[in-house]
Amino acid sequence: MAVEFYNDVKAVRAQIAAEDEARRLAEQERSNSQSTQGVRETAQAARDEEARRKEIEKQRVIAASGKMLAIFDAIQSNADEVQQAPMSAIGQTPSPVYDGVATHFNLKWGNKLALTAEEEEFIKSHYYEPVSGGSLTECPETIIAQDCDIIKANISPSIIRIGNNITLDTEQFIADPRISTRGFAEVLEHPEHLDRVMHKGRDYFRPDPNY
Repeated sequence: MAVEFYNDVKAVRAQIAAEDEARRLAEQERSNSQSTQGVRETAQAARDEEARRKEIEKQRVIAASGKMLAIFDAIQSNADEVQQAPMSAIGQTPSPVYDGVATHFNLKWGNKLALTAEEEEFIKSHYYEPVSGGSLTECPETIIAQDCDIIKANISPSIIRIGNNITLDTEQFIADPRISTRGFAEVLEHPEHLDRVMHKGRDYFRPDPNY
């Protein structure tokens, strides 16, 4: 009787231990699942926040870009030195980060802004001097690539830079573009001058290193 009773107790204890272990494993699985879900939710929240931040920055850049282009248009159309120059052009560099919105602007004016298409083709096709039987009837010693003045502005979500040394807060510029008035007055008063000359024997009609 005593032995049989103890064996029954032993069997029940084993059953209880198995049930306890099953509950422990189930609780651990729930805890791990909740922890994993928490990590996923935290990661998703971080991704959502990053997406919101990038969208806010993009919209800020779009707003600043439109206002900056209007300023460059106004300068090109009204500044005496630009109006009196033989030629002028506004340049814009689109940013792939902001879906092609322009973040770099420049205005050039003067006697020559860049090589002509014909000059670029000439330099490309006559990069090396002909080895034999290919002398040119006319090969200029120099080709003027640029002779002009330039002002520049760059846009980021937080800072706008005019020229090399003038910085403005982007949000403040969007709210009131007139805060850039002095900055543009300074760069127009002291524009950067581009004076680039291509030389025969260095930039085109070079000695062919293979001969």
